[in-house]
Amino acid sequence: MATILQAYTGVSDDEVIEASVMDRRWQLVLDCLEVDEAPFSKGTLVTFRRLLIEHELDRRLIERTVEVATQSGAFGPRPLRGALDSSPLWGAGRVEDTYNLLGHALKKALGVIARQQGRGLAEVAKEAGAPMVDGTRSLKAALDLDWDNPQERQQALIEVLGALESIESWLDEGSGGEPALISGIETARRVRAQDVEESTDGTPVLVRGVARERRVSVEDSEMRHGRKSRRHRFDGYTSVTCCASWTVGW
Repeated sequence: MATILQAYTGVSDDEVIEASVMDRRWQLVLDCLEVDEAPFSKGTLVTFRRLLIEHELDRRLIERTVEVATQSGAFGPRPLRGALDSSPLWGAGRVEDTYNLLGHALKKALGVIARQQGRGLAEVAKEAGAPMVDGTRSLKAALDLDWDNPQERQQALIEVLGALESIESWLDEGSGGEPALISGIETARRVRAQDVEESTDGTPVLVRGVARERRVSVEDSEMRHGRKSRRHRFDGYTSVTCCASWTVGW
C-alpha cells in the first residue's frame, strides 16, 4: 500500500517514511494510526520494490487492474492503461516507453516557452501543432487508443512523430533558444533516432531489440538498460568501483 501511495503522490522514499509517521491520511491507509515510529524502514521499502520488480509483480499489478476495468465496465480500460503505463511506480528516474519518452521530452521543451510567455502549456502545444502534449496527462493517455491493437499503436507512432516534426518546424520560425528548450528537443530527437526506423514501405516502425546505450528516462540521462541474467533485465546505472563492477537499478 505504501508503494501504491508513493506512486500516486509522486514522493521520494524518504518522504514515504516521513508521511507514515506525520500524515494521518497515510496512517489510515497503512493501518498504523498514532504510531511514533515508521512501520518499516527506507531500506525495507527499497528492497520490497526491487523484489516486486524482479518478479514482475509491478507489471502484473497494472495488468490485473486493466483486467478488472475491462470485466466490470465500471471505468474505461484504455485511458487507464495509458495512465498506468507511465506511472512513477517504476522509480524516481521513471523509465518510459518510446511514446511517453517522446511526449515527456516535448512537454519539457514546450513548457519552457509556456513559462517564458506566461501562457498555458496546452495553448502553446496547440499552437505548435502538438495538441496531445497538453501536460495534464501522459501522451499515451491523451491519445486514448487501444494499445493492445497493433494498428492503433502504429497510428499512434505516426501521430507522435508528426507532433515532433510540427514542433521542430514551429521552433525553426524563431520561438527561442533556451538551453532547457534545446535539451528537450534534442532528447526527443535522440529517442526518435534510437527507437524508430522506416519499414520497407516507408512508414515508421519501432526498432526490434534495444539500441546500445538506449536512453530510457527523460529526467535522468544516465539511466540505461542492463541485464542481471539472461531472463532478468533492469533499468538503472552501471558503475565501476575498486576494480569491481556493480549495478544499482533503484
